[in-house]
Amino acid sequence: MTKSQFVEQLKNPKLWLTFVLIAVLLWSFAFYWIAQPTKSEKLVIWLAGDFQLKTEIKNKIFSAVEPLGIKVVNAKSYNPNDAYFPQAFSLQAHSVDIYILTKDFAQTVYQTQLFRQMMQFDGATYLQFDQQNYGIHFVGDYYIFINAMSKQSDDVLRSAIAVLISEAQ
Repeated sequence: MTKSQFVEQLKNPKLWLTFVLIAVLLWSFAFYWIAQPTKSEKLVIWLAGDFQLKTEIKNKIFSAVEPLGIKVVNAKSYNPNDAYFPQAFSLQAHSVDIYILTKDFAQTVYQTQLFRQMMQFDGATYLQFDQQNYGIHFVGDYYIFINAMSKQSDDVLRSAIAVLISEAQ
């Protein structure tokens, strides 16, 4: 390519429009990822059931933890009868803050030392493993557990669990 051909190519408005569009897309993508909340600003709840938490409960949890610095509450529901449930649980178990599990499934998971001891709540019914309180009764055969590796503060976890308990009654 000669110098004059190169200069002709640079005069092409489609080329410049393409460069501008690519730059805008790259900057938009970068700013999108920068604006995402950090791990410490997200509260993640794992519900191992064939039902979901009601939107009003999620909103109440968010209202309770927002003053404590939480920007997003993710309440994910996974059906334990799904063929891929064990894989999903094993992949995401360490990134969850609060679990809502059945007693039977929790007894299996307890062996992995995934749960931390439960905080004390007035009038709550606890699930004990080795004479220690690890779960707190939610509804039916479901119990609430805290991830032992959760980076959330006790205030955030206590506020979210208090809302779950009060809504279950």
